[in-house]
Amino acid sequence: MYLGTWINENDKWWYKHNDGTFTKDAWEFINGKWYLFDAEGWMIHDWKRYGDSWYYLGDYNDGAMKTGWYYDEKSSKWYYFNEEGIMQTGYIKIDDKWYDFDNNGAMETSGI
Repeated sequence: MYLGTWINENDKWWYKHNDGTFTKDAWEFINGKWYLFDAEGWMIHDWKRYGDSWYYLGDYNDGAMKTGWYYDEKSSKWYYFNEEGIMQTGYIKIDDKWYDFDNNGAMETSGI
C-alpha cells in the first residue's frame, strides 16, 4: 500500500506516492476505494471498458469505481455493479429479488 497525495494538473488527476512514483495503466486501492489509471498515470473517470467488462468510475471529482446500484441522470436508467465493480447484464438476483438488465447494463424490469 502506497501513501501519497492527489495532484490536479490541467484539469486531470493523478496520485503521487510518497516515494515519487505513480500508478500507470493499472488499478490502485487508495483510502478504501479502487481507482483506474491510464498509461500516463491520469485517473480515469466516467464509463470504461477494461478487459471484457464495463465499469463506472464516477466523475471528474471522484473517479472511484462504483459498486451496487447507480442511477445515471443523463439516461434516466438504473445500473448495477457487483462487488468487483463489473456492470451486470441479464437476469441477476439481488437481495432475494430478480432484475433484468439489457446488454448495455440498463435495468429493464425490477424486483420480480
